[in-house]
Amino acid sequence: MTKAHHTRMYGKFIIVIATIAIILISQQSAHAQWIQTNGPYVSYAKSFAAIDSVVFASTDEGVYRTTNGGDSWENTGFKKSYYYTNPDIVTIGKIAFAISGKTIYRSTDLGSKWDSLVTYNDGIYAFSSSGTNLYVGLINGVALSRDSGATWVDIGQQIGTEVNEVAFDSMKIFASISSKIFQTNDFGKHWRAIINNYGITKIRAKDKDLFLSSSDGGLYHYKELDTGWAFVESSLLERVVTSITFLGTSIIVGTKSGVYISYDGSKSWSVFDSALIERQIYDIFVYNTRIYIGASDGVFISSDSGKHLRETEIKNYIPVTSFLINDGFTLFANLYYSTDQGNSWVLTYPNFSKDDGLSGMCKMDTSIFAISRVGRLYVSNNHGFSWVQISFDPRLRFARLGSIENVLLAGIYSNGILRSTNRGLTWIFTDNYYPTTMFTTSGSTVFSASDYDDLHRSTDLGLTWENITLNLGSDAVNAIAADSPYVYVCPYNGISRSTDNGDTFTSFKNSISSMQFNAIVISGNSVIAGNDSGVFISNDRGETWRQANDGFERNHRVRSLTKVGNMLYADGSGVWKRPLSELSVSTMKQHSEGAITAMPNPLNSVTTISFSTTELTPTTVSVFDLLGKEVAVLFNGVLESGKHEYSWNSRNAPQGMYHCVVRMGEITKEAQIVVVR
Repeated sequence: MTKAHHTRMYGKFIIVIATIAIILISQQSAHAQWIQTNGPYVSYAKSFAAIDSVVFASTDEGVYRTTNGGDSWENTGFKKSYYYTNPDIVTIGKIAFAISGKTIYRSTDLGSKWDSLVTYNDGIYAFSSSGTNLYVGLINGVALSRDSGATWVDIGQQIGTEVNEVAFDSMKIFASISSKIFQTNDFGKHWRAIINNYGITKIRAKDKDLFLSSSDGGLYHYKELDTGWAFVESSLLERVVTSITFLGTSIIVGTKSGVYISYDGSKSWSVFDSALIERQIYDIFVYNTRIYIGASDGVFISSDSGKHLRETEIKNYIPVTSFLINDGFTLFANLYYSTDQGNSWVLTYPNFSKDDGLSGMCKMDTSIFAISRVGRLYVSNNHGFSWVQISFDPRLRFARLGSIENVLLAGIYSNGILRSTNRGLTWIFTDNYYPTTMFTTSGSTVFSASDYDDLHRSTDLGLTWENITLNLGSDAVNAIAADSPYVYVCPYNGISRSTDNGDTFTSFKNSISSMQFNAIVISGNSVIAGNDSGVFISNDRGETWRQANDGFERNHRVRSLTKVGNMLYADGSGVWKRPLSELSVSTMKQHSEGAITAMPNPLNSVTTISFSTTELTPTTVSVFDLLGKEVAVLFNGVLESGKHEYSWNSRNAPQGMYHCVVRMGEITKEAQIVVVR
């Protein structure tokens, strides 16, 4: 065998081995990644529309559709939306329209693809269709399109203020503002005010009847006479009405507490279905032989004029932020809980609805405490299955909760910290009057902070506090974590560490120095942090970092992290999980492979990067600036074991500090490089 042939054979052997290694590593990575749990999700719809046999439902997570009468739903190409008014999806013929923020979108293929039509920078406040016409309520009147959204004309300048509803009756158009209803019989050439009423939120017209709801509650019924519009007695005056529709000669209204129907022109009302009595209703849609009802926790459908209802699921993963906590047994994500590592989720109500708002949650001994935005405190002693109200204190409005031993702490964004030693029955102010939105506890020490003002520490169970912001070097704190004697703080940029329980802090000068982080947890020698770019992990207490985003969706934003046993959970659209063992890399193994060196350093032209590997490893060698921008890729491929050297020419790099980052499989190493001129 010739030397050349031997060399070719050896080269092929190396390529085969490298290929096998990459395949094995890829297969391992396919399993070593974040997995989205089965929820939490919420099944609801804010409004409905239909084209032939396709019914659309609009939600906060986009537009869904069903082709089988609601038995199953699928997400259309309209993935994410934010709505001002209801309805926010309408149809004309075979075309569907939806709004997202300030923009109107159109689909001509039953929702598979959506194209933007027009953007109104001042916002869209009403969205309706009638016949072949499309109407939008604007901050200064009404706009009309007669050609499926291609062109628009202003027809409501005479109204001159924010139009929140548009309704129709034959040739009449009605437009409402917060205190008046206007009418035009000539498509907007002339408008006249016909009804004055405070806080108008919704209007509907039928024949010569006009119905309106008020923000103070109640349904108002007006009938058109030769002398004008006259008020008709209506008994439904104590409910906040959210939806008005018609079923034959009957009137159906949705409220914040159920659905009601009138068979006598609004004089008397009956409960439509007792199953809906405690539910907030978003919209009621009558189409062909079915009634679709969008409620706060489900979509209900009737095929027999309301005699029987069935519930259907639209699985929207809800955004989970701030309240991803656990009590060692149950994982809580906002007001949802899971006892099986996220395989199933249950919505738990501490006697206030999720629309009233959750302000804070915390764990103390075996109990979970939750507080509403208005200051009602609840406790669950059975892992979230049931709740009991403890107290109501208006001073705790919009409070965040923390605990240390048997003391509850309530942080107020506007005026400091309150303390309770009797499990929330009574509260007193501490000497910390600084805005507070977060707590963390380490042994007998508790730390508090807010996202724009001061880091504090208490060593007497929250009774007295000392300001340690000067030790940190920043007055903004986005997240804190502690495991005595270590304290990790996420200030405006980067991450700082204390090894003496907060007496002194050191700011890391590495690849994450310029990044902002929203959450941080500690697990042994590992530190895991989350930001708008996903999750970063350090296995050497913060000295070096690497991204750990395998399995995440693109641009996955992390606001909250928690660990339960050997499982790490992250928020986002729903809850994601990953075993901590996948993220742990032996620090000893990293150190045994030696450090990265750069010679010369500082430099003004070329430096040589040196490092060693101990096995066949996929490797990338890159240089980053302090903003995290990659300025050079020196190598990207598979390396054999041994020492390796690569040169970086800094002639196009401005003076300053840079980081050389070498990623070898699951191991990441860094070296600082200083360029001088």
